[in-house]
Amino acid sequence: MESTALINALLFGSMFLVLYFFFLKPKLKEAKEEEEFRAHIEKGAKVVTLGGIHGKILSLKEHTIQLEISPGTAIKIDRTAISVSLTKLAQNPPVEGDKK
Repeated sequence: MESTALINALLFGSMFLVLYFFFLKPKLKEAKEEEEFRAHIEKGAKVVTLGGIHGKILSLKEHTIQLEISPGTAIKIDRTAISVSLTKLAQNPPVEGDKK
């Protein structure tokens, strides 16, 4: 009976480790990178929002950004609306035939 409990505990522990290293840890790393990107973004940077709007940052406040989407047209958005992955993709578009 005790060996069954030990085996079950080892299986549960190994399942937890697999979930942690394959799912939780990469998501935590990605969230930290996004937080750092949004904290260090500067005036004049070209960004893309989660909704796909491209623009240039006119001004920054603690939680909001003034984003110029065309000459003379600006919108106010939340910092968390900036898409880190879309912004990086827009700044470095993939080359035709490039496989990732």
